[in-house]
Amino acid sequence: KNGKEILETRHFVLNIDKNNHSKIRHEIFEVSKKIEKLFLKWNCRYIFVEDLTIKSKEHGKGRKFNKMVNNQWVRKDFIENLEKRINIYGGKMFKVNPAYSSFIGNLIYDYSDPINASIEIGRRGYEVIILKNKRFYPEINSVKDRWKEYLTENIGSWKEFFKLIKNLGMRYRVSLAEGFKV
Repeated sequence: KNGKEILETRHFVLNIDKNNHSKIRHEIFEVSKKIEKLFLKWNCRYIFVEDLTIKSKEHGKGRKFNKMVNNQWVRKDFIENLEKRINIYGGKMFKVNPAYSSFIGNLIYDYSDPINASIEIGRRGYEVIILKNKRFYPEINSVKDRWKEYLTENIGSWKEFFKLIKNLGMRYRVSLAEGFKV
């Protein structure tokens, strides 16, 4: 989209025991190595990741639930390892605000939910950080063909459109199974 071409997409599945911390770390470092190889294969200079800071909290649903949702995924280790690998080759990693990236990505692109969101993160990083454009969000008109009956004059922003779709109870996420059919 927007004059750029998606050369390759990957979806990594970690089949691990969530209670085995060393196995989790090993698997995320293996993913980091695979991304490093893609970075080199396509002669990239930049990597864009979500700027996430999730604070742990008590959800009142028990210890198991809290452990599952409170950033137990060692994201920091993954990001630091990936950044170290990219820096070796003179690349640069940038953190991008992820606001509405899944929503926008799923409405614009034709892959699965995590890939659609990552394409949107990449677009934002390139547009705003590298090209220094002020277009954090893409033009809302970019989804008019698919969603024209919901895009009225009253909808002026992605935030308003997101609220409308949520209030209508509509589904916008593309499941992994649907994404792989494309």
